[in-house]
Amino acid sequence: MLKYFFLCFFLCLLIPNDNTEKKIFNYSFKNINSKISKYSFKVLKSDNNFTNFQLNWAPSKNLIISTNYINDNKGKNSSLSENNLYYGINFTLLLKENMYSGFAINTIKFNNTYNTLKWVEYFFDKKFNLRKSINFNFGLSYLYRENDSFFKTNVYLNKEIYYNFIISFGYEGSISLYHNKIYLGINYLL
Repeated sequence: MLKYFFLCFFLCLLIPNDNTEKKIFNYSFKNINSKISKYSFKVLKSDNNFTNFQLNWAPSKNLIISTNYINDNKGKNSSLSENNLYYGINFTLLLKENMYSGFAINTIKFNNTYNTLKWVEYFFDKKFNLRKSINFNFGLSYLYRENDSFFKTNVYLNKEIYYNFIISFGYEGSISLYHNKIYLGINYLL
C-alpha cells in the first residue's frame, strides 16, 4: 500500500496539467521579508503583467501571517483578463536565524472558464546576507492541487534603499514544465 502511495505521488509530480500548472504558477509569489517588523506592505510587479499586493503581519518574532491580492493588469474588457478574484494567506515560521518554512492557501475565482481553482503551497527558504547590505533568499516550494502538483524554486534579492523602504528583484521557476517569471518589488516596513 505504501509503495502504491509513493508511486502515485511521484507520477503526479511528473505529469502535471500544463494549463492548470501555468495558472497556479502565475498566481504564486513568494512572501519573504528581509527584516521582521510588526507590519509591512509589499507590491510586486512581474513580467507576466501581474501585480501582487501583500500585507504582512508578524504577531511574534517567529511567525509571519501574509495575505495577497493579485491584479492581472490586462484590461478587464479584454479576453486575456483571467481572474475575477484572487486571494491567498500564508503562514511562515522562522525556524532558525535566516531559515523560514511555512504553507499558503490560495484561491482564484474565475468568470466563465473555470469555477474556482484552489491550491496549497509548502515552502522552505534560506536567507543569506551579502556584504551586510543585500539579502539573498533561495527557496524551494511544493504546490499541490487535487491531481496536479509541482515543485518551484525561487531566488530573491532585496536591499534597503531608504529607512524602511526595501527594493527587491526575484526570479521563480517551475521545475517540471519550465515556467518562469521575473518580478520587481517595493516593500515598506511599518
